[in-house]
Amino acid sequence: MSNPSLTRALNLFSYNTETINGVTFYVAENLEQHKAGLSGLASLDKDGMLFIFDAPTSKPFHMDGMSLDLDISFYNETGNLLKQATYSKLYRGPIFSPSPYKYVTETPSGTVDLSKLDMVQHLAKKETASMSPPAAARAAAKQAIAWHAEGYAGGGFQPATLARAKKIAAGESLTLDHVKRMKAFFDRHSTNSDKPKFVEGRDGKRPAPWYFAWQAWGGSSGWRWATSVVNAENKKVKQP
Repeated sequence: MSNPSLTRALNLFSYNTETINGVTFYVAENLEQHKAGLSGLASLDKDGMLFIFDAPTSKPFHMDGMSLDLDISFYNETGNLLKQATYSKLYRGPIFSPSPYKYVTETPSGTVDLSKLDMVQHLAKKETASMSPPAAARAAAKQAIAWHAEGYAGGGFQPATLARAKKIAAGESLTLDHVKRMKAFFDRHSTNSDKPKFVEGRDGKRPAPWYFAWQAWGGSSGWRWATSVVNAENKKVKQP
């Protein structure tokens, strides 16, 4: 008869791992891994598990099947801590984050100094290293490309902007100059965020010209990402 705990431990060898400030996590990055979590494990050879979701979500976590008391931390898409609490393996209620989260860490209770986890810095380093825009920025650019195909581009929409949108949508690794141009565009047009995103046209509502361009450059996610990349580069330049 097989040992469920041993089977789960062996299954963890197929997981990717990620280290944040010296703390090493197994990475749960698909639905099957999300559902399994740390259930059935009496011990770990890593510090815990990092759950990564494709987009912010509000789905509750549960302690069903847990053999360990856990410290659970919820983080939003930029890595800011939303909630951190300890739960007994006997707890059977739903565990909610106060607002949508994209990352969650689970560690055996009291085994990790969670105060040293800097998720914001970790995510910024990951994005800077790849120079590839995040998923939400790619989705925004794809939306703009679809709008362009539907004929919603205004007269001021430049072919060069469409070409850049296609690079962002494809998730290509961008040059630092391109990322700096992204940040400069968003910084210049950030005051437009108070304006309506959609306006009435002859065929119903259509994206406002400012919002069309905003999405083509990667949307608000692209702005945050470009800002983090440029700020990290500026810090490197200033270091002796």
